[in-house]
Amino acid sequence: MLNLPDLKKQRNKFEKNFGRLDYLDEITQSKKYTEFQIADTLRLIIFNFKPPLFLSSKKKVRTQKNIEILNKDKRSFELLLKNRELIPIIRELDVFFFYEILLFLSQNSKDELIKVIASIQKGNFRNEELYFQLEFSRVYERDLLYSLRIQYETFKEFPSNPQDFYSIIIYDRIQKEINRTAQEALDIFHYLKKFVNSNRNQIVIGNLSYGEYFVVHPLKKLFDSINLRYASFKIPSSNPSITQNDESNLINIESFDDVFIVDGTIESISTNHENTTRFPFSFTKIYSFFKEKKNFNIVLWSKSFENCKKIELPNNRGGPQFIFSNNELAYKETKKNIFLISSTSSNQSGFFDDFSAFAFPSKIRYFNKFGFQEKNLDEVIEINNLKAEVMLRIEKKVLELSLN
Repeated sequence: MLNLPDLKKQRNKFEKNFGRLDYLDEITQSKKYTEFQIADTLRLIIFNFKPPLFLSSKKKVRTQKNIEILNKDKRSFELLLKNRELIPIIRELDVFFFYEILLFLSQNSKDELIKVIASIQKGNFRNEELYFQLEFSRVYERDLLYSLRIQYETFKEFPSNPQDFYSIIIYDRIQKEINRTAQEALDIFHYLKKFVNSNRNQIVIGNLSYGEYFVVHPLKKLFDSINLRYASFKIPSSNPSITQNDESNLINIESFDDVFIVDGTIESISTNHENTTRFPFSFTKIYSFFKEKKNFNIVLWSKSFENCKKIELPNNRGGPQFIFSNNELAYKETKKNIFLISSTSSNQSGFFDDFSAFAFPSKIRYFNKFGFQEKNLDEVIEINNLKAEVMLRIEKKVLELSLN
């Protein structure tokens, strides 16, 4: 006597190993398919994919994903009910239970699908659902798709045939930061304009790297328009003491009446004092150098003074070295003035601080004629070229904002 699969038994076994198929009750109650069809389909899935506990970690991941895809699309399961012979083919080809893959196999031979897969490898990828599903099946185990839990709909949204890699790297979030950085630089320009005096010897210094790249550089045309000189030097935040090179830089600016030194930091809010703006550590060293010189007056400024009432100059251990109220250090025409100006004024600022370590996407992902591509950032663009592009965009945004 033929031992036919029992629906209840197969369903229990399936759900124990793979979890529920949410639409199974609906299909069973519809009476469109016999209990034998449903039970045998479940049996074949169990037989071909086996419980995940008996699979390698990689196969377990694929099996779980395959069942998840099947659970999302009742049409796929109904195609399997009518074409149960496709189940071992799906396993053999190592593709997923996507509807378009199953539909193609129900109308064509296995060899025809193999030809489609080979055509992608030869550079004939098409912007069609079947091709996206085959590529998703191919690359699923990669870190991109598994550990980040990338779903199929998200996978399809990666750019197709990008004209340049900047369009991928400088995505919406980074463009917003470019706009914010441009506005912060323009705020500094409006502040400096109030002190421009042709009778005083004045200069703007951008401290490398942030102050030069993301404040002075995008403002150069505007500085030229008001005849304000500019230059750059490097007082590093990493070294806690004044070095011989630092001292040489600072002595060179003593001849000016007003020196506007600009810089920024990603750590622009104090973690030690509430309602306090944290300035770059480089400013602590500059302040320490000039505070004992009687003919110099020190002015601290940041746009955040509209909200924060105090300024913190940090020490090299992360805590405060000096704390001032925002009106404590004012401009004095009777003395030489050293302005310490922070462009980064909120906990959402300083996005481009330490650019070389900045978290642009480490992987660039897109589709071209060979299907899905994944490359390391440094394979497609040099970091200095990327920095130059960001600086150019900030400069363009500054000039655009200045016209409003």
